[in-house]
Amino acid sequence: MTRAEFHHAVNDQYQRIINYFKPKFLLGLTATPERLDGKDIYEICDYNVPYEISLKEAINKGVLVPFHYYGIYDTVDYSSIHLVRGHYDEKQLDKAYIGNKDRYDLIYKYYKKYPSKRALGFCCSRKHANEMAKEFCARGIDAVAVYSNTNGEPSEERNIAIQKLKSQEIKVIFSVDMFNEGVDIPDLDMVMFLRPTESPVVFLQQLGRGLRISNGKTYLNVLDFIGNYEKAGRVPLLLTGGGDSNKNAPTDLSNIEYPDDCIVDFDMRLIDLFKKLDQKSLTAKERITHEFYRVKEKLDGKIPTRMQLFTYMDDDVYRYCITHAKENPSGIIWNFWRSCTSSLRQRKHFAQVWARTF
Repeated sequence: MTRAEFHHAVNDQYQRIINYFKPKFLLGLTATPERLDGKDIYEICDYNVPYEISLKEAINKGVLVPFHYYGIYDTVDYSSIHLVRGHYDEKQLDKAYIGNKDRYDLIYKYYKKYPSKRALGFCCSRKHANEMAKEFCARGIDAVAVYSNTNGEPSEERNIAIQKLKSQEIKVIFSVDMFNEGVDIPDLDMVMFLRPTESPVVFLQQLGRGLRISNGKTYLNVLDFIGNYEKAGRVPLLLTGGGDSNKNAPTDLSNIEYPDDCIVDFDMRLIDLFKKLDQKSLTAKERITHEFYRVKEKLDGKIPTRMQLFTYMDDDVYRYCITHAKENPSGIIWNFWRSCTSSLRQRKHFAQVWARTF
């Protein structure tokens, strides 16, 4: 018995089917085995993993096409939009997006900047998908919206829309939760992320829609419109296919290795945003300890004095220390060093250096 999209197999309805047939051998196929709810799909197959390949490895081996990813700065202020159970409120997102001419212009500008014959845009709601399709049609780009229980223009039945996209009767499909998985359109040459990236699994599923190999297709263009939403800083790591496992670690863009022949280009404003989001997500101990090691590296591996630490400290971390006087940086560093250093000699040396201050 074989089952694709096997990450659904933990759900009750799938379990009833599996238990009904009682297979002697069950092969599960999925591109996203890790689930956010922590449920273990490997257990269903007795932890047998005959073959496993990561996104990075698949691109490097030529199983998938490379991507040209463009992280575009989105001016929408997500800090005023409420999070409900880890998801941004749909109505508030609609309010921020629909009728936002500057955002329409931004999306259209970058769509036209990079060549595309068949594109897929991921939206936050039916209303958002409809408005995006109308806006593109008004600008001379044939587009439709596709979502469940559709009726009326410019909505389109899914299979009809896919055929029209393949034959180039239309150039863009704007969808809501219908093309994350189970859809194969190899000719897709562009995907557009038009809403916040909240789930690593969904991000990789949507990216994967456009990575299929097709004759004449050498790469996929990815347009990701990124604002100051909660998990924006995880995007660089997700592009490696490595998931969100290091969610508490600062994102160092210079050390990230992307798949072969892939291009990743972030707006400079996003790099500053990622840095701020990284700092915001860390505890006081993590922020100050990370800064200590950064300064230590700047001093060629020498332990910094307190004066040196504050002199070379990043401005944002320095302001944090000044405004959070109760979280004494010296005490945090000293306690941390004691906890991770077993050698009495090393502790004494550290204490001597650390005492040379001001």
